[in-house]
Amino acid sequence: MSVVLGLLLLLLGLICVILLFLWPINVAKKRQLEENIINVIIVLCITSLFLFGISWLVALIMAYVWPTKAEMETRRAQEREFVGGKDQEARDIDKLTQLADLYKQGLITREEFDAKKKQLLG
Repeated sequence: MSVVLGLLLLLLGLICVILLFLWPINVAKKRQLEENIINVIIVLCITSLFLFGISWLVALIMAYVWPTKAEMETRRAQEREFVGGKDQEARDIDKLTQLADLYKQGLITREEFDAKKKQLLG
């Protein structure tokens, strides 16, 4: 009877260790992180078997803290809008300033200035 109980406790302990081992991977998949980040977390979990669990802790933190796919897409879209250190509105203001300078210097006519200004302001 005690042998059976010992085997059941060993099996229960093994199941708990496996679930604990897979915890960061499951969290990363549920949070829908990018595939390459999930792969990094998997590698960290595997290496934790050899590094006494240190990299497992890093994997767990990454799984909870790393931005999701949707957050990354939002950031990428913002970066595409923010080109050359300025957003679109700042670039339009720079263009208007340059047009005003050209008009003041007499290099373009009032009609050309108004047409470009109307085009920039939409």
